[in-house]
Amino acid sequence: MLHLAQVQKTSQSDEITLQLLAKQTVEKNWVIADSQAITVSLDTIPNVPLAIPNTGVLVLVDLDDGRNVLRLEEATEWVLTLVEQLANSPEKMESWLKEEAEKIEKWRQELTLKSQEMSMKTLELETRREQFEKTMAEEQAELERRRGEFKKEGNG
Repeated sequence: MLHLAQVQKTSQSDEITLQLLAKQTVEKNWVIADSQAITVSLDTIPNVPLAIPNTGVLVLVDLDDGRNVLRLEEATEWVLTLVEQLANSPEKMESWLKEEAEKIEKWRQELTLKSQEMSMKTLELETRREQFEKTMAEEQAELERRRGEFKKEGNG
């Protein structure tokens, strides 16, 4: 699967860490990747361009299912082409902005739903706590009443 990543150096001179930023879906769309990083040895990657080992460089990295690097290339030209396509195509930009707005609205609705669920659970727990405290107070009162009766019977 193709990812956009940012290179971060490690303490090992022959290793780099790739901070995965976005990934291409099966439908050839791009989505923000979960914050993941993979550390790879440059020796295991064929034909690594010279600029790639530098910290901060954006790269396209093709990973197999085992998260092994199949291909690694600098992403500067790809990013510039993407920006140019969006800038020169108002329809694409409008469509992209609409899709992003829909994603944001979906996230907002999901967060609202989760917040409501949490509020309901909090209210439910508060109700249970109050019932527990009431039951404990009643049982404590009953215990005190029986203790008083027991003392009276013992003295009488």
